[in-house]
Amino acid sequence: MNIDKLHDRLGDLFFSSPEPGKTHSHAIQYDTARFTNFVITLTTFWVGVYLLLYLTVFKSNAAAIVNVSTILSLLTVLLINKKGHVLTARTLLITIMMTQFFILTTFILSNKSGIHLFYICIPPVCVLIWNYRIKKQRYLILLFSALSVFLLLGCEFTQTPLVKIPLENFQYLYSFSVVVIIGTMFLIVGYFSISITKATDTLQKLAATDTLTGVSNRRVFMETGERLLAEALRYNRDFTIMILDIDKFKSINDIYGHPVGDEIIKLTAKASVSFLRETDTFARIGGEEFAILLPETNSEQAIKVAEKLRTGIENLIFITQMKETIRHTISIGVTSFGKEIKNLDDLISKCDGALYRAKKSGRNKCVVF
Repeated sequence: MNIDKLHDRLGDLFFSSPEPGKTHSHAIQYDTARFTNFVITLTTFWVGVYLLLYLTVFKSNAAAIVNVSTILSLLTVLLINKKGHVLTARTLLITIMMTQFFILTTFILSNKSGIHLFYICIPPVCVLIWNYRIKKQRYLILLFSALSVFLLLGCEFTQTPLVKIPLENFQYLYSFSVVVIIGTMFLIVGYFSISITKATDTLQKLAATDTLTGVSNRRVFMETGERLLAEALRYNRDFTIMILDIDKFKSINDIYGHPVGDEIIKLTAKASVSFLRETDTFARIGGEEFAILLPETNSEQAIKVAEKLRTGIENLIFITQMKETIRHTISIGVTSFGKEIKNLDDLISKCDGALYRAKKSGRNKCVVF
């Protein structure tokens, strides 16, 4: 299972909800609303486990009541977060967690239970669920972090529990709490790492992808072209590029509007990719202009591919929302690597010349330079 699928499944499990105004273009930022749901759900699970321990092992109704109240409060916070009130949900989450720790440690179980050690989790959780770049949230991080440290140190002076539990049981509870804290921190860090990895992957994909069509962009075309040309020069391999342009595209925009023009561009890209091999690179390099890199392909093979591509586009039919039928064509310039080619710019320049000839000779044609 790859990182994206694992992250998405975790997000679905924890009822992911996007923050207001946030879109997938924010690739560098992990989804804090989703992460908040993760923390709420994880906390609810552990509170439930402790509830069972208080009822079955320690026979503490007071501690059990506190945990039941905590679970109900956390479920409410989960719904608030789901509704999009993420800042309120985060504040309530931290407040509920710290209140539970304070009541259990100060009034019911004392620091012998190890519950006070959960204060250690508060500062990192605050840093992860709030945006320190926003002044108000930065103050919340500092406030709750400082308060958790103060309460953690203060718990060292609570020695007499209200609940009479054998010392041996307290030792078991303390050890269990330490294990839970370590496990929780590993889960939180792991989830955060997955989120960061996914955001990085998304950012890299956005940097290499044309946003309208989903095909490679000019940057990828140039980088891949340089590499393939270097291999062709070094190993004397065949290498061909094509540049294609949608004929009379300005007229399509003027008559039907730019949204229809965008659809024609997307349709052209999708259809073109279907005629190519996996080893070929198809990229959008301009408004209605595309380029193709064909490794291990000579000019004779390339012209066959170009003709297949040209006739395929010519046979496409696009129907607008107004039930208007649009047919469009493309012109293609084809240039293969030769001894006179010194660099990729030379190859592109010659291919542009071939495309110009195709346009000048009546459009809807393939011309080899």
